[in-house]
Order: sequence, then structure tokens, then C-alpha cells
Amino acid sequence: MTAPPPASAVLEVLADLSPSARSRPSALAVPRDWFRWLPASGVRLFQPAIGRYPDPRTREARSVTIERATAERLAALDRVRPGEQHSLRAGWLFVAGRRPLDGRRTQRVLHPLLSVPVRIVFPLLFGEAYLTAAGDVAVSGLIDPVRRHELEAGYEVGGGALDDVDEVEIPAALLQRLERLRSFAAAAAAAAGFDATDLVPATTGPDELLSVKGLTIVAGVALFTAGEAGGLSAAAALRSWASRPVAAATAFSALYLGSPGAAEPDPVGGPAPRVLAPFPLTPTQKEAVSVSREASVSVVSGAAGTGKSHTVSAIACDAVGRGESVLVAAKTDAAVDALLVLLGEAPGLDPVVFGSSERREELAARLASGELRAAGRAELAEAERSVDEAVGARDELVAWVIGRLEAEARFSGDGRPEERARLVGPGLFDLACDLSEVSRLLDVASRRGGWWTRRRARKAGSQALALAAAGLDTPPSALRVAVDVASQSRAVADLVAGGGLDLTAEWRGLADLEERVQRCVAEWLVLAGRSPARFARADLAAVAVLGTALRSGRAARREQLARLDGRLTRALPLWVGTLGDVEDLLPPTPALFDLVILDEASAIDQPLAAPALLRGRRTVVVGDPHQLRHVSFLADDQLRRAAEDHGLEDPVLIGRLDVRRNSIFDVAVGSAPATILEEHFRSAPHLIDFVARRLYGGRLLVATRSPRTESRDCIDVVRMSGRRDSEGVVRSEVEEVVTRLSQMLRAGVRSVGVISPFRAQADALEEAVLGAFSLQDLDALDLRVGTVHAFQGNERDVVVVSLGIGEDDGAGSWRFAEDPHLFAVLATRARHRVVLLLSAPPPAEGLLADYLDQADAPPGRPTPAGACGRWAASVGDWLASAGVPALPGYPTGRHHVDVCAGDGERFLGLECAVHPDGPAAHVERHLALRRAGWDLADAYPSRWQERQGELVVNLTRRLGFVPRP
Repeated sequence: MTAPPPASAVLEVLADLSPSARSRPSALAVPRDWFRWLPASGVRLFQPAIGRYPDPRTREARSVTIERATAERLAALDRVRPGEQHSLRAGWLFVAGRRPLDGRRTQRVLHPLLSVPVRIVFPLLFGEAYLTAAGDVAVSGLIDPVRRHELEAGYEVGGGALDDVDEVEIPAALLQRLERLRSFAAAAAAAAGFDATDLVPATTGPDELLSVKGLTIVAGVALFTAGEAGGLSAAAALRSWASRPVAAATAFSALYLGSPGAAEPDPVGGPAPRVLAPFPLTPTQKEAVSVSREASVSVVSGAAGTGKSHTVSAIACDAVGRGESVLVAAKTDAAVDALLVLLGEAPGLDPVVFGSSERREELAARLASGELRAAGRAELAEAERSVDEAVGARDELVAWVIGRLEAEARFSGDGRPEERARLVGPGLFDLACDLSEVSRLLDVASRRGGWWTRRRARKAGSQALALAAAGLDTPPSALRVAVDVASQSRAVADLVAGGGLDLTAEWRGLADLEERVQRCVAEWLVLAGRSPARFARADLAAVAVLGTALRSGRAARREQLARLDGRLTRALPLWVGTLGDVEDLLPPTPALFDLVILDEASAIDQPLAAPALLRGRRTVVVGDPHQLRHVSFLADDQLRRAAEDHGLEDPVLIGRLDVRRNSIFDVAVGSAPATILEEHFRSAPHLIDFVARRLYGGRLLVATRSPRTESRDCIDVVRMSGRRDSEGVVRSEVEEVVTRLSQMLRAGVRSVGVISPFRAQADALEEAVLGAFSLQDLDALDLRVGTVHAFQGNERDVVVVSLGIGEDDGAGSWRFAEDPHLFAVLATRARHRVVLLLSAPPPAEGLLADYLDQADAPPGRPTPAGACGRWAASVGDWLASAGVPALPGYPTGRHHVDVCAGDGERFLGLECAVHPDGPAAHVERHLALRRAGWDLADAYPSRWQERQGELVVNLTRRLGFVPRP
């Protein structure tokens, strides 16, 4: 048997295939329409960060005033962009001009060597606004990571000489004296691949700078907006990992080499340990949590709106509660910010944000205040007791409800088991017979041992047979079955004697107990994260070091976090950051975390994910293969050469390493079965039914379906005429968007998105929106404008789609807009309504044409979910006869309601029979439907079989219908 290749060979191949190894990124072009020079004193924005600015003088030292009108315009721009965290940047030392490429072609360059995200702060009443730094100072991403780290550790902004220069242009004489600045600028430009050494003051605008032949370095501070930038290369980091042995079992080795980082779950073992979370979970989400506990690689897959991020939060809660450390990583700052919002809503979680985020400063302030302390053993034990008591009370009530449901099922079920049991043990059905005593005697009769034990067993068996009036040759197993049937028969008799099954009060009590369990789990998680086992004296010292690191600039933070070890991840177990920050800031320690979670993994390139996987013992990979995927232009022969160069021969492994076709999600799916989240909880049925049917093959179940939503028309198609202009923009659609937004503003709509597949159209929409609406208007609409790619991970109540395809456009534009991965995102961003602007008819029988065919036809009344029982069918018939619309077997999500009575304004779900999968499934369904907003009522035959008329009258009145005579 061939030995598996070493991890170093796989890492070397991934390094060869990483983006920067394939092609050097081009110089970033700054959007010149939002480029503005600031006074040279703006270099204060680049001074080292020192925390959350508790001292107003410190804040003033790192801020730059800006006139209010301009500030509002820039803040509006920052506000409307989806998927970006602080799109406003301040840049320092711009490489500018034109450089030759090949032949007669030239490249226009306007690229900052240093930049920092900034935000705009407005005074409460009046006065000028100011800019303040909102993240880390970063050296150009065009520079190799090792050299970039060196430059970040000693970047230059004039040594204080420019802090009081209130003009844009730095005096030439002063600039000549700043030798260290000149040396840094030349070194950084060379490291970024620019042939530029001259340092000149900022005297002209970007258009003039871009027209100059040759490159210079402009010493000036400018405000600009960041576009969609690529991530950093992982090549150097991967080669560094490959150069040293990785002894610990990691998620990386499990994923690529089949080396387990933890024991796999036992498929034949006993019942899984209970899954507790501070919020409700579906059974599938609980399954994902259970699998994540043991499997070295586990995968969670699901369409938009199925609760993937909710599941990530639950998995993180579970791991932290079990004493583990967790790293949650995503590709972009926006994805991380969305995760932080969700994790912040999960009681008990306190994530460490170590990248370029103001949340990092908030945590640093908390650490400095001494707020984090070890929980007392007594209060932790009390919290655990509270959880156990709450779970015990809930489970006790569930057991009682299950017993009543079992009796109801027996009442409505087949009577033949009772007939057979009466033949076996007729005495068991005598009310004077003590069934518990018969069961005890059968237990004694089953014992094995010495002579005395056998004698007692024979005597007990004889006594049991006598009490049951059973024949002497009756097998003990048959008598046990008869005892169970007799017990159920008595439960049925008690049920009927008590007036039949009515669980109204119990359902209310169970819902209250569920909330109590979640509240107690949240309180316990808060303390478990600060348990005495986590917060020893040495751990507190590590926390103090972290506080210093979080208040430091990026280079100093990198150096301080390099000393991070198990003490810190034990004391602060949950860490969240981008994949770039993971490799850039965290120490290269194998298996530093017990669990690494990769979110939105379908869009993650393998080389970018590898450093995070090396830092974890296990991994959970989360994504949706139907949404937008990572983009790679790797040629097949490059993969072949890389594999040959490093001695890889296994065709399966080489297939996994095909970074062009396989995201890290694809690799994970090839290594472990996926837990598929099948229920959609976000959008109305009209918005998601087509996507579920066409793109997900009908496997996506719509949990938002109810009589209130089933016939709601949620898609408005606005057919208009228009052509693309020379800039690639359909102007008539832009004007229509502004008109529609004005109407929504007056109507009080409070969550709106404007989206287009095409960058030029999205940019024109953004410009028009910013020109038509004030910052206050944009806040009122909570408006976001961008491309489909920018909207991945974002959602809004109302989404306006501007396709931006004109009457004269060819098939290529339609093919791009109809790409299934792009369409899967475009069509799932809205919760309640889509307004689709269409300037030309789409190709017949294409994806958009089929979408339009159902745009004016909401799904309406669903098809019943299979055959319903005779009792449920009878109840539906009686209600229909009384003038109440009724549909037996109403499907909603993975459940069906026995009878749905009423219309879109007033409806009830009737529970007429025990769930076909048993009482436990019945309880789970009832609680899930109530959480989804269903009003449910009991209509069991044990209570109403002899009083059908009374049942119909009660239900009709409860719904507000007038009964027919």
C-alpha cells in the first residue's frame, strides 16, 4: 500500500497554485470620482492606535475635520454599499502615473502604499464633522507578506513634522529633509513592484497624475472609496508551513490526507448526548451540532435562508460550553461583521475580534476595565443546576404529553393488538389486576444465577401467569407485550373518561419551559466561558497581554499575538476574523484551536483556507454550492506541473487540489457527508418557490408558507424600454429606481436593497441614489445598492432589481445574468417583495423567462402533503360544509398540518391525529409550527368523535366565520 504524501508536499502544491503565484495582481485603481486630497496634517489618521479613545484629546489627535456637506455625502456613500465594512479609506504615499506593460500598452496607476479605514463622526447638534481611523493601518497588499510585515512595523508618516501642516501641498523643502520618509516610500514602492523613487508633494488631482508618463510617489493624504479588492496571497505563508514539520493532527491533514484530527462518530453507538442552545434549533441543526463534536471534518450545506449562520452560532456555543476553543473565519470583513452580529445575539458568547475592526477596540476596553473575571465555582454549579432543573421540568412535561399522545394513537389505531393481548392474558384487562406488579414479577422471572435465584424466578413467573390468567406455556416475551397493551388500554380508558385529549394548557406550559431552558443555557454559557478551569492566574496574565495586543497597531499586535498559546484560547475560547487576518496575525501553531469553522466556504479558494485549517484539530465547513463561487483562472497544465514538481501521484488527491474547479467546500464535501439544512425561513413563498423548484430540485422546503403568505403576490415586473449607453448603463432603469425609492420613502418602507448583475449599472444606480436622497433618507430606507456579488450574505425586506440589459444587447449579457449561481443569490435577497425592472424580453425558455412566467402567479393553495387520516378528512369536510375553507395535509416546511382551517386573514392549524412518526415527532412539530407563527388547536377524535357538530361550531366561531345553517 502506497504511503500518503507528506503534508509539506500538499502545502507546496497549494502555494504554487495560490493567486499571487499564478499571476501578480494589477495595481489597484482608486475611484477618482470620490478621490479627495486632505491637508497633510491628515497623517494623524495613521498614528498608532491606542484603544477606544477614552480621552477626547486622544481622539482629536487622530482625527481630521471635514465640512459637513461633504461629510454627509461621503457617509451616504459608505452607508449604501452592501457587504463592505468602512468603504471609506485614507491613503498616504500614492504611486501615480502611467507605466509600460507590453508592446505599446500602458497601465494607469494610482495606488496608495499605506491606507487606513476611516469613519465619519457628526456632532450631535451642529458644527463640522471629522474623520477618525476605524481600523488598522495596512501596507499595500501587492507586497509579499514577509516584506509587508517588515514595512508595517516601521512605516513612516513624517515623524510628527507634518501634523500641523494645514495645506494639501507639503513644502518641498520640508519633504527634502524627511530622509526616513523618502527611504520608506522608495522601499515600499519597490516591494510593490513599482519602478518609482521620486517623492513629490501633492499638487494636482488624480486625472492629471494619471496622464503623466512614468511613475512617481506622491506625498499626500487622500480620502477615497475602496472597491472590491482581492485578498492577500497565501503562497508565502503556505511555504513557511511546509518548511517545518506539523506533528499535531490537524483539520488540514484530515481533509487532504485522511489523517483524523479526532475520532469519528460511532454510527452504532447509543443515543447522542443532548444538544442545548440558547435559541431554538431544528432537528437537522441539532444533528449538525452533534456531528461537529467528534468528526474531524463535518460539512453543513444549505440554501439562502436555511439558517446556516444560525447553525454556526449553535456549533460555536456547543463547543465553548464543552470547554473547547473555536476559531470562526470567513473570506471578507463584511462576512465576519455579519457573523459578529449574529454571534452577539447568541447569549453567552463573547468573541475575540483580532482583525481590523472597531469591535476589537470595544473588547480591548472591556479587558482593560477588568470586567472579565473568573466565575465562582458556586455560581457555575448553581447555573448548571438551573439548566438541569429546567431541562428536567421540560422533559417531565414532554413525557406526560407523549403518554397522552400514545393513548390517543391507541384510541384511533388498530384494535387487533388488544384482541391478541386479551387472548394471551385476559386477566390483565381486569381493572383489579396490578399491572406494575405483573411487570415486577416478570423482571424477577428473567434473572439468572444460582439455585436460590432460579427458584425465586420460577415462583415469580408462576405468579405472573396467575395474575394474568395466562396459560402455563405462555412465553414471558408474549406476556410482556400483553402487559404493555393492557397498560395502554387503561390509558385510553382514562383518556376517554376524562373527556378526551385536550393539551391546550400543556402546550402553553411547554412553550414557557422551552424558553426557560434557553434562558438558563444562556446564563450558564456566560459563566462556562469564564469557568475557574479557564481562568487560572496564568490565564489572566495571558488575557492582559491580549488587551495590550488589541490596543496596538497591526505590526505590534502581530508580534504580541505570536506569543499566543493554549492559556489564552482557554481563557477566551471564541475567536472571529477573516482568513487573511488569521494568517497575518495569529501565530503559526498547529491545532491551536479545537475547532475551526469556515463560513461561506463555497466562495473560498483552497490556498486561502489552508492556514486556518492547519490551526484547528477539527473543522466545520459551511456553504452552499448553488450560490456564487470562488473565481480562478488556473490552467490545467499548471496543476499538473505543480503535482509533478512535488511528487504527488494519487489521482484522487490531485483531483481535490484542482483549485480552479474546487472550492474548499467542494473538497470538504468529498471528504465527509454533508448535513443539509432543508428548510427555508426567510422569504415569502412567491419569492422562493421558483428557486426551490428550479435550482434546488424541489429539495428546499418553504417554512414561510401559510394561508397568510401562500397567495401573496410578491414580484412586481416593470416592463419598460431602454438601451445601454456608451458607459454600459440603461438610464431609464436608473430613473425608475429613483422614482420607486421615493415612493417607498413616502410609504414608510424601512429595509430596501437595489441590486444589478452588472458593475456599470450598479455604479450608476449608486451615483443616482446619492444625488437624489439625503443621508437621513438613506437611513430611513436602510438602503443598500450594489452588484449581486456585493449582496451575497445581505438581505432586505424589499429588493429592486435593475437588470441593466438593453434592447440591443446580445446573448452574452443574458448568459451572464442567467448564470444559476448568480441568479441563486439575486433571487433570494428579498424577504417580502421584489421589483424587477426589465428593459428587454429575456431569451425564451431561459432561466429569467421561466422566472417571469410565474412572477404574476403566486403559488396559491398548496397541494396536500400525502393522504390524511379519515378523521382529519371528515373534520375538513364538516368545516367546508359550514363555509370555512379547509385543507387537510397542509404543507409548510418539513411539516404538514393535519387540517388548515380559514383563509389568509384568519386561520387555524388543527391537530387531529398523532404524528405518523410518533409522539416525540408530534411534540417537535407543534413547537416548530408555533415558533413559525401558527395558531394551533386540538381536534382529536377521543374528545370530539361524538360531538362533531360542537367542534365545527367552536372552530367556526373562533375563526370569526358565520356558520351556515
